[in-house]
Amino acid sequence: MPDITLSKPGIEAITSWRWSDAGTVIEAKHKIDILAKDQLGESGEAIKALRQLGKDARNLLMASSSCHVFVITTFKQGWARLFRFDHAGFRATEAFSWLDEPTILPTFLYRLYHPDGPGGTSSRMHGQDDTISIPTREEKILVYDAICTHDFYNKKYATVEIATKDSLKIKAVRFTTEDNERIPEVVDCFTIGPALSQSDGLFGRATIVYRVILGDDLKEDAPPVYALKDVWRQGCRRPEVDFYDAIAAYCRAARIPTAGMAECHGSVDLSVQTNAWNPALHITRSTVRDDASFERHHMRVLLTPVGRPLKTFTSTKSLAQALHTAVLHHQIAYDAGVLHRDISDGNVLFEELTENPNGFLLDWDYAEFTPEGLKNFYAAFPSRAGDSDRDQYEDIDKSLKDFTGTFPFVAIEIMRNTVIHGFHHDLESIYWLLVWMLLRHTNHNHPQGSLACSALFDASNPWAKVGWINDPSPVDEDSVIFPLLENLRLAVKMQNERPSKNFKSAKFRSTDPVRLTYDVVLDIFQTELAAQGWPEDDKALVFKVPSLDPKKNETKKPENPRRSVLER
Repeated sequence: MPDITLSKPGIEAITSWRWSDAGTVIEAKHKIDILAKDQLGESGEAIKALRQLGKDARNLLMASSSCHVFVITTFKQGWARLFRFDHAGFRATEAFSWLDEPTILPTFLYRLYHPDGPGGTSSRMHGQDDTISIPTREEKILVYDAICTHDFYNKKYATVEIATKDSLKIKAVRFTTEDNERIPEVVDCFTIGPALSQSDGLFGRATIVYRVILGDDLKEDAPPVYALKDVWRQGCRRPEVDFYDAIAAYCRAARIPTAGMAECHGSVDLSVQTNAWNPALHITRSTVRDDASFERHHMRVLLTPVGRPLKTFTSTKSLAQALHTAVLHHQIAYDAGVLHRDISDGNVLFEELTENPNGFLLDWDYAEFTPEGLKNFYAAFPSRAGDSDRDQYEDIDKSLKDFTGTFPFVAIEIMRNTVIHGFHHDLESIYWLLVWMLLRHTNHNHPQGSLACSALFDASNPWAKVGWINDPSPVDEDSVIFPLLENLRLAVKMQNERPSKNFKSAKFRSTDPVRLTYDVVLDIFQTELAAQGWPEDDKALVFKVPSLDPKKNETKKPENPRRSVLER
């Protein structure tokens, strides 16, 4: 908890503490200046104090719908600093004496709470997102009436309060078509229920995904429901909409059905000049470099279908089916010249509306074009090829050597060396995602119990994974999932063979690696999914987070376990 909290404007009394009520905070550190000679202090106390300040900033950013926030620290009997945090970094003022210079803090606080200056009517604080507001009671009722025309959402939300308790009204863009030309139209999105997902990091993309219905659609029966993705894109990365457009163009040309695939229905860079909001709010200002490519741009993307987490699988067969579909979607994208590069538990989802949930692959934030894919993209969208701001995206080989991905699922070769990221690395990530799900969400018999997943995936080097693929699959051979997991393990093992060096006395030589292919991986999935005997009642278990106290973690085999999926 902060030492002192200042509430947002308009809050008269706080009966229970919520970060969403906080406007800024003050940390009183007495003897500790977090910065020493305008550099980060290296003492344990300074690092601890900076960590606390970072936690405050993170909580303010997550809860306040702000593009940047301010935090105050006081120290050494009358000294203070002001810190400005956004999703790219932070800046701090020089230390000043608020006793000897008594106007600094009051002036700062006035400007913080009155960003429009004297006479301004805005109730927002400085840095608060000017594209987000709270819906009126009348708007909430209209939203609830609209979603009640959906059989699925009518059952999900029993009252208007449940559906719209923390609802937000958010500006975004939806694409419309007129005379075969795509036109971006600004729309109001009303969120339904809590956020579907939210990144909890201080710096980075800060991704939040909402379930939304559009104001323009409220009068329709069963209006479309979208996933609204709010993200801070690094300037050196290509906008995600480019990859969605490239895949869609390829599917149209090849007459590939896109039903069940993730589709983009709108995208906007809020940092681009407009009269609808202040674009300066929507780009970070933390770097001291001349190169602005490290600053982050506030983006919103409107997507379908709305998903639910992979960890909610209704059976292990549905989990395997979702991963099989993800491989199919990955292959279509690669044929379109797009490489995903971030297979993870957050990027393979189930469709929310389907009774027998279908899986799909989404989130192309870290994707990259193949050289042929980039050529085809500019042929399909020539106006984007002439954009000088995109020159930074053109070094494909350099980009494909960047370390990208969610660490637990990264392929072994990428953990070992700096190599060009290939589709075979993403196929290996599918295997690690399957193992992750089984270790966390099934009643397995691994001797390390709830620590099994950490033992395999938390290591900063690849050796835990290397050891895993070189042992027989840790499964009950009577389980119907055994052939799937074992065949994938063997295929991943063959991909990571390391030939012995050619020395004169060598008597044995290991084989060259055999790269995973779509045909091999799809054949494994299709063969094993066609097998008989898949259980119907082995739905995902809630993962119990291990205790920091090792004595409290169950590591012994249970006496009467439910039919095991994993056993070692």
